[in-house]
Formats: sequence, C-alpha cells, structure tokens
Amino acid sequence: MGLFTASAAPGSKKVGLSKAERESKLLAAAASKAEKENANPAPLKAKKTSKVSTGHAIFRKWVLEQDLRCELIDENNVRCKACEKDIGLETAYRIYTWFDHVKRKVHQKREEEWAKKANVEIASLPTKAPKMIDFLLVKYAVEKVAEPPLTDEDVEAWIDEREPIPSVLPDPLPRKCRCTSAPGGCEHGPLSLCNKGTKCTLALCAYHRKVV
Repeated sequence: MGLFTASAAPGSKKVGLSKAERESKLLAAAASKAEKENANPAPLKAKKTSKVSTGHAIFRKWVLEQDLRCELIDENNVRCKACEKDIGLETAYRIYTWFDHVKRKVHQKREEEWAKKANVEIASLPTKAPKMIDFLLVKYAVEKVAEPPLTDEDVEAWIDEREPIPSVLPDPLPRKCRCTSAPGGCEHGPLSLCNKGTKCTLALCAYHRKVV
C-alpha cells in the first residue's frame, strides 16, 4: 500500500470578515442584548433585614394582623370579631393566648355564624401560628427594580469591548538598545565606527544586529 498525502481542497482557507461585516454583526448582537436587558429587568437590590425569630414581637404582631377574626387594639389587647369580645394577651402580642381562645368550643360555635355573615371560609382561618418563612416572604420580599434602557453610548461601548484584537500589535514605544560591552571596553554607540575594528568589545543587541 503506497503512502500518500492529502492536499487541502481549493477554497478551504478561512476568509476573515470585513470591517463592515464585523460591525454589522456586532450591532446586531448589541441590539439583541439591549432588547433582552430592557424586556427582562434583573433584580438589583433587596431589603437587608436582621434575623427575626418566632419570639420577636414584630412576628407575633404580624400573625395577629393576618387573622381575619382578630382586631388589634394595642400590643396587649385584641378584639375577637366572632365573639365580639376583648381579650387580654398578658404580654405584647402574645399569640398563644389568642390561639387558645379560638380553639374553645364557645368561640368555634360563634365563629361559624360570623364566617357565614362575613363570607369567610372557616378552612382558611389559622388554628396555629404560620411558619417563619411565610412571614419573611411577605414582609421582606426581594424588590425587583428595572434597569434603565440602554443608550446609544452604552451600545457603542459594548461593541468597542468586543472588537477583535489584531494579531500583530505595533510597538507603542521604540525598542530600547540592549547592547553591552565588557568592563573597560568600547563605550561608543552601536552605529558608530570603532577604531579597534574587529577587536571591538561592543556586543550588539538583537535589535541593532538587524539594523547594522
């Protein structure tokens, strides 16, 4: 079996995009990005809160406020709408006293009558305090803030950031001479004629070897 080499098919060389074509693609990408950013605003900030436990008065107050049967009078007293009765809570917003009341048979009987008049489903009324996560989701939900629309300057800046870097960059500064000489040897410049001729001790750097 003979050995052979495959040659590249004609016209297979990758042709780079022209500047106009590249700018057109970048403008299309920028327009797509702008449309997505303006149509789907992302959350930018959320309220920062300290830790809240079930023992905190703010949580207990919230529980009582959510109960349709309960009307807050002050931190130590509430009114049961079903029983039309004021109830002392002993301590600030003590929810256990409230739930002890709603579990009593006398209250439950009156609650049925009140629920019909108020058009409230009894099954929706709590018999115990909700979970802490319910409180956090209601009170401290993340605020979704829309980002401002992208301006023409934003789009141009986005394009500039994505401009391809040329493979060969011009030298921003001229190369520095790195020619060296032995101690006590020649001290003339790399382009100067030396009286010592071939015995010149100056060692030309790579840059000046090309120049000379």
